[in-house]
Amino acid sequence: MSIAARINESIAKFQKNELDNSAIQAFIATDGTAKKVLNINANKQRFTKYIENNLDLISKVMFLIDEIPYNNFLNGKKFAELVYEMRCSILHEGFINEIIWDEKKLKFENGFYFVPKSLIIALLITAVVQKENIDEPIEKGIITEFYYKKNGIRIRYIEFKGKKTNLLEKFENLTK
Repeated sequence: MSIAARINESIAKFQKNELDNSAIQAFIATDGTAKKVLNINANKQRFTKYIENNLDLISKVMFLIDEIPYNNFLNGKKFAELVYEMRCSILHEGFINEIIWDEKKLKFENGFYFVPKSLIIALLITAVVQKENIDEPIEKGIITEFYYKKNGIRIRYIEFKGKKTNLLEKFENLTK
C-alpha cells in the first residue's frame, strides 16, 4: 500500500473510532514518510529523528502549543521515544500496551500512558505536508477542524500537500 492509502485508511478507521487500527496505519505512513525524508538506515533512529524534526507541527495539531517538551517527557522518556515505543507495540503485537486513548490527557498514571487521539491526526497531517509526499493521492474529502477559543480553522489535507510552512502559519493565525 502507498503512503496515501495508509493515510486514507487511517482516517476511515479513526472516523469509526477504531483507534488502534487507525494508529497502525498512521505509524506505517509515518515510517514510510520518514524513510523518504531522512537518509538514515536504522529504523528507530530515523523514526525518532523524523518525530523530533516535526515536533513543531505535531505540538500544534495535538495541543495548539508551540512545542511539546521533548526531554524527560513522560516517565523519563523523550516524546519521540514514547511515540516509537507505541509504534513498536502496535505493529509487533497488534495492540498498544499500557496506552489509553483519551481526548486531551497526555500523562503517565498508575502504569498507563494516557495519550490524546489527536496524536494519530498529528502523524497523518505531518506525513501529508512533507514535500516528499506531494504526489501521494490523498482523498480529496479529508478535512480536520481545529478550534481555539472562538476561532476555528478547517484543514483540507490536499490543500497542504508538501506545504508544512503554510500549515504552521495557519495554526499561528488561529492562536493569535
